[in-house]
Amino acid sequence: MISHTQDESNPTKEIGKFVAINNQKVYNYYLNNNLRHTAGLAYQAHPVSQDYY
Repeated sequence: MISHTQDESNPTKEIGKFVAINNQKVYNYYLNNNLRHTAGLAYQAHPVSQDYY
C-alpha cells in the first residue's frame, strides 16, 4: 500500500504554479501585441495622423 505524503504532492503544486505563471506571460504577450497592432491600425486609419508624416 502506497501512502501519499504532503511532500509528494508538492511537486505537482509547483508545476501547476509554473504553468499558470507561464500561461499568464503568454496571455499578456499576445494581449500587448494585439493592443499595439490595434492602436497602430487606428493611428494609420485616422485622417489627421497623415499630417504628421
